[in-house]
Amino acid sequence: MQDLKTYGVYRFTLSDGGAKPELLISIKKQYQGKPLYEKGLQRQFDAHHEEEHPYLLRYVEMRDVDGLGRCLVVDWEDARPLSAFAAENPSLEAKKAVLEQLASALGYIHERKGVHGDLSPAVVFVTKKGNQVRLLNFRQTYAGNQDDAAQVIRYQAPEIKDGTVAVTARADMYALGMLMKDLRLGGEFYDVVSCCCNYNSSVRYETMADFADALDHRRSSRPSGGVKVGVPKVGKGALRAFAVVLALAVVVGIVLYFINDVNLLSQDDTQQVAVPHDTTATVAPQDTTAQDTAPTVSPEDYTGELEFLATLVPQMYKDLDKIYAPYQTGATEADRRELRAKVVRYYRGLRGTLGKKSHAQFEAFDKAFADYNKIKNDALG
Repeated sequence: MQDLKTYGVYRFTLSDGGAKPELLISIKKQYQGKPLYEKGLQRQFDAHHEEEHPYLLRYVEMRDVDGLGRCLVVDWEDARPLSAFAAENPSLEAKKAVLEQLASALGYIHERKGVHGDLSPAVVFVTKKGNQVRLLNFRQTYAGNQDDAAQVIRYQAPEIKDGTVAVTARADMYALGMLMKDLRLGGEFYDVVSCCCNYNSSVRYETMADFADALDHRRSSRPSGGVKVGVPKVGKGALRAFAVVLALAVVVGIVLYFINDVNLLSQDDTQQVAVPHDTTATVAPQDTTAQDTAPTVSPEDYTGELEFLATLVPQMYKDLDKIYAPYQTGATEADRRELRAKVVRYYRGLRGTLGKKSHAQFEAFDKAFADYNKIKNDALG
């Protein structure tokens, strides 16, 4: 048996011990025995076992397997993840063929009134023979694990992250655009990617057929009742503003996963928990004494446009030490919720003091914050 790399509650294991190879989806050891996840696995089988499409992996049965427990059994053939396919530097035509096949599979799901809702490289495979797509129509569950959630959050549409509107097929369109970026399809396909990844879901392609047509003609417009709808032309300033908004959406999404156990178990909708509205004033860093858990920061760690972090990060460590200090031992679940709320307020306030920064600068700050926050959270008694 061979385990595939997964993020979240469920484990993917390849088995070739039977008459034909299978993908076994089970609950990771640390999450076993929890009815929520067991029911979630059964629910996904019930929702998708009747689906039949040449580019979809087919659900076979639920089965008890030694060493794994209850498993959702999926037909398998020799394939590699989309990320491995992309690393092989395939031709433009091979990339387009993969995207067209993926769009076909997603279109089938949408025609059945479904939404994948968790499209990422972790569930897209490409066969080693013939480069045929095999999409796994499965939603992972992240159990509040910040690191796991961060691996897939970039593929989620803004409306999934903030839970502001009902999730539709256009959320899958956003993820498809992000996969185009992974395949390094830019340049002449820029308008197609931009249309897929538009923050406004109503501007994205309405159907996968529209996407396939745009991909073929390399344009952003899509047919909709005889009216072509495309990405509006905007100036560089507006594009920069949009990039900042999108970056903030990603960060808020990661925070959402950190402060809540977000379970994508239902195939009908995606459960989301919004960050509580905070009306407090901006939290300024306070000069406190850092504890031993804080990594050492030297000026060489942050240079160039990241130089501002050389002084900000050590102070951030001190502030987080102070926030966590009262909860080091004997913290109840209510205490932990209170702590998480404080961390979120501090994060939002501190990030608000950064002012105008580039995407790379915000990304470096977010990583430093998330890494140390994980250290502090893991150290709780």
